[in-house]
Amino acid sequence: MLIADQSIFLPAPAADIPADAAPDAAAAREMLIKVANYVNQTVRQLPNLVATRFTNGFEDQPREEWASQNGFETSFYMPLHWVGSLKMQVTYRDRHEIQEKNVKAEKKGNGVWGLVTAGEFGPVLSTVLADAVKGKIVWARWEKGSDGKLAVFHYEVPEDKSNYYVKFCCIAEGFSSVSPEIQVWSKRAAYHSDIDFSPADGSIRLLTVDADMPAGALVSRAGMAIEYAPTVIGGHSYFCPVRSVSMLQKHTSHQLGANSRPNYEGPIQTFLNDIRFNNYRRFGSETKVLIDSPQD
Repeated sequence: MLIADQSIFLPAPAADIPADAAPDAAAAREMLIKVANYVNQTVRQLPNLVATRFTNGFEDQPREEWASQNGFETSFYMPLHWVGSLKMQVTYRDRHEIQEKNVKAEKKGNGVWGLVTAGEFGPVLSTVLADAVKGKIVWARWEKGSDGKLAVFHYEVPEDKSNYYVKFCCIAEGFSSVSPEIQVWSKRAAYHSDIDFSPADGSIRLLTVDADMPAGALVSRAGMAIEYAPTVIGGHSYFCPVRSVSMLQKHTSHQLGANSRPNYEGPIQTFLNDIRFNNYRRFGSETKVLIDSPQD
């Protein structure tokens, strides 16, 4: 799972890139129009639904040495390893993902914390495409897909045109009395990556996002990838997310003294989440009226 998840952010192997000629400017523009129409229709036509989101969380542990009140302490290096899982219901209603407060989550290990994603059911698609057309979007290549040839556009979004925010929970920003002041770290980020889609109808099969983080930031790298596939909901087929991979790398921090402010200049720690979506169901109710037949 880890090998597959990390490779999703890498370029496709040469064997998966057909040698077909690139489309001319007019054909590429026509495909981009299909993608835009598909995204708009997907957000509008996706029904209210519930699905199961199952997340496996992975972390590594960098080697560190730091000074404490008791002298020097050391943590030893561990590669990416499973730390926990979280199974919960996600609700999509009126074109928004809803966090139901009374939905019980099933947690194993340490669960999943720190790295959390949302918006796979439409908002991510709309945000990336709207930002990309204000930035730069160009033809990239053809690729082999499971059901035929896919087209790939590469996009780049500068920070001033971006609506993509990288957030990490949580960091200590000093102390109040004896309690740490905890807050969510948030940064508006420039970003770039690829959109893989069917040239026939513009349906997106893979969307990747790679944030361009500024030097010296708490988070040095962040990205996500979402795979879409046809899914039957209420007797109709829709392209829905079936797998998502999110990755974040941040600097660790240790403080000298109980009330000192963290500096977040330690070694890089990696977080990776593998998310699977299944058990799709239409959110609503059905009524069947039965009428008694006349008695003989």
